[in-house]
Amino acid sequence: MICSLSVVDVYVATIPKQIDFTPLYPVERQQEIDTVKNEKTKRQKWCSWKLLEYAMERSFGIKMSECSFLKSDNGKWGSDAFEFSLSHCDGAVAVAVAKKSIGVDIEKKRSFKYEKLFDKILNENEKAVYLKKDECERQDFLLEKWTAKESLFKCGGGKTFLPREHDTLGGNVFTKRLTLDTDDYVLSVATDTPKDIRVYSDLDVFKK
Repeated sequence: MICSLSVVDVYVATIPKQIDFTPLYPVERQQEIDTVKNEKTKRQKWCSWKLLEYAMERSFGIKMSECSFLKSDNGKWGSDAFEFSLSHCDGAVAVAVAKKSIGVDIEKKRSFKYEKLFDKILNENEKAVYLKKDECERQDFLLEKWTAKESLFKCGGGKTFLPREHDTLGGNVFTKRLTLDTDDYVLSVATDTPKDIRVYSDLDVFKK
């Protein structure tokens, strides 16, 4: 299964509570993860990179050791062979791979004071849509817009995340609700070909 120029493959997996932290390639990525003190964050970062390794082989038929990786000044990792984007949250990781710029974000659904996000992340057009929603729909709407804006930011490769400057109503963001195990998540992918997205979810790729 080899990705064409228009296709974006997205892989989603849950994070196990126990992990055998085998060494990662390249060594610079391993060294970066070794510096992480928080155990939960360390598991998230390690799993996102291992899921990338799985995605590369499944989508492109290439091994990670066959590629060169470089970390940019704004902290984003890139490859000379393809484009990719990583995301992790409490309980899950997501990886998008393609032959063009992409961005991915995944968030676990949870209770939060969504009124504070209204002015922080929505532009005027999005606020108008929000205000037409029923009260029970507004929290989900804000979480979906947050993930959409995160994915747009990652796709654009900017240095500063300014949510209100990213318009989610232009049709270049794919958003999907997922249930992994018993938890609900929101996944967003930014690309200029949202109809060509293939999502592979609830993968079991970390067990030996």
